Amino acid sequence: MQNDCEDEYYTRFKKGVEKAAEDERIDVNFSSIYKDSGLEQLKSLIIKESDLGADIIMVPGIDCAELLNLSNTSGKKNTCCYA
Repeated sequence: MQNDCEDEYYTRFKKGVEKAAEDERIDVNFSSIYKDSGLEQLKSLIIKESDLGADIIMVPGIDCAELLNLSNTSGKKNTCCYA
C-alpha cells in the first residue's frame, strides 16, 4: 500500500529490490494497490500471489501485525510475508 508521502521511499525500495533481483538472477513482480483500497483488497492480493507460487511477499508501509493476520488466512505455509 502506498500514498503520496511514501512515493520517494517506495521508488528507492523498488530500485533496490530490482537491483538485488538482477544481481541474484531472480524474478520479481510488483503489484500496487492504493491505501483507499483497504485491507480486504490487500488480503486478496496476498492470497492471489501466494496461490500463483510466490515464495516471498513484501509489503512495505503496513503494520506487521495486520500483515500477519492477512497472510495467515491464505492457508499456505511456504510463503513468507515481510512488512
